[in-house]
Amino acid sequence: MSSKTKNTVLIVDDEPFGRDTLEGLLQKENYDLLFASNGQETLDITQKQIPDIILLDIMMPGMDGYEVCTRIRNNPAIAEIPIIMITALDDKDSLIKGIDAGADDFISKPFDRTILRQRVKTILKLNRFRKLKEEREKFEEVIQHSDDGFIILNKTGNILYVNSKAKTLLALPPEHCNYSSFIFLDKLREQYNLLNNELFNSWPEVNPDVPILAVNNNFANYSEFWIKITVLKKILSSEEYIIKLSDATHEMVNNRDVWIFHNVVSHKLRTPFNYILGGLELLKQNLSNLSENQENILNIALTGAKRYYGDISNILELIDNLNNKKLKGYTNTDQLTIIFKDLVKEMEIEKFVMEPFSINENIKLPPDIIELVIFKLLDNSKKFHPANDPTVEIKIKQSKDNVNILISDDGIKLSDEEHAKIWTPYYQAEEKITGEVKGVGLGLAIIAGLMLKVKGKCRSYNNLNRDGITIELNIPSFIEL
Repeated sequence: MSSKTKNTVLIVDDEPFGRDTLEGLLQKENYDLLFASNGQETLDITQKQIPDIILLDIMMPGMDGYEVCTRIRNNPAIAEIPIIMITALDDKDSLIKGIDAGADDFISKPFDRTILRQRVKTILKLNRFRKLKEEREKFEEVIQHSDDGFIILNKTGNILYVNSKAKTLLALPPEHCNYSSFIFLDKLREQYNLLNNELFNSWPEVNPDVPILAVNNNFANYSEFWIKITVLKKILSSEEYIIKLSDATHEMVNNRDVWIFHNVVSHKLRTPFNYILGGLELLKQNLSNLSENQENILNIALTGAKRYYGDISNILELIDNLNNKKLKGYTNTDQLTIIFKDLVKEMEIEKFVMEPFSINENIKLPPDIIELVIFKLLDNSKKFHPANDPTVEIKIKQSKDNVNILISDDGIKLSDEEHAKIWTPYYQAEEKITGEVKGVGLGLAIIAGLMLKVKGKCRSYNNLNRDGITIELNIPSFIEL
């Protein structure tokens, strides 16, 4: 459907007075007016610009209005244009001839101004509804068997149309029913956890450049099922929205595995590899003067190599664990203290404060995953600090059935838009803040995905009365029986 806001009216009359009269009657109606003085000129104009309606005088020299109407109806490209014939004739035969030619309506001269305006408005409105109906029928026919889900919503979010795939994705009744009783967002939240829930605050007027992602952990045949939600342009009506639901599982899982492997290699293998390099370096320095220390030096290298091999095995187990339906294992809150202190020491974060806590809970993420998540968050605190020397504060609290981990720093602050976007895939805050592009912008998106996998939540916000931000992780907990 055209994006124009005005209807175009083509006025056809061989008499200048007739054209001027109709122009005077219609120019205040916010129409785009076109003019033709004969039949051939009318046909030429309709080939270049299809009007929304034609006011066609019958009595013209040469090609009269009947012939013009017949030719328009015989041309498939312009055959649907509504035509009102304007005639000074008032006999039955003239009306029948006009109907046979394909006219939609007739107005006799002299005509009533009010009636003329109303008839034009009515036919334009009917023609608009006809076009919308045809476009929707074509749209529904094309997408009915699509691999993606498609939904048409009204402004209140009620479902006006849903194709077969979308019915499956939203667990809607497969048989025909009155789907307008269903609210899209309600059905979406029943089936999925939303990755960037803040983007729905202005729904459905969302930023099309920011992908909306959701995960379902309840599909029996999948360890997890991701969908990408896209609001398409309003191609049917200004009052309706087309929603596209795409399967993003393969993309999200593959991206997560690549990200995890990259970060685990960086974190897990750095220390044992230093053992290997250090031991071999010592051996190299002592080759010219063999001594009893040689055996100790070789043992250092061998120990590091064994640890290196062990950590590679752990990485493979970790990725296999993530691909299972549920993450295996849990982490006790006492272990969190050890993980934080070990990572802070390893990452050389000198200004570190951990608030004492007295809770003793098991959180539904295994130690390897928690360690990886905390490593990435601490790494971000260093990377985005103006001097790469942040003061990091840690708080661990209990809230109902969750353990809340709060990691605060004194680095930069973010805008509201950036807080919403940093949890989305491929958003690179480095480029906007530091001018550098490091990595592929998957870190926080993967962390958010891991939280959703165990039905947890995460959010970020600026610190009050001081620099920096706080990342808050809300992870479900349980008491071991």
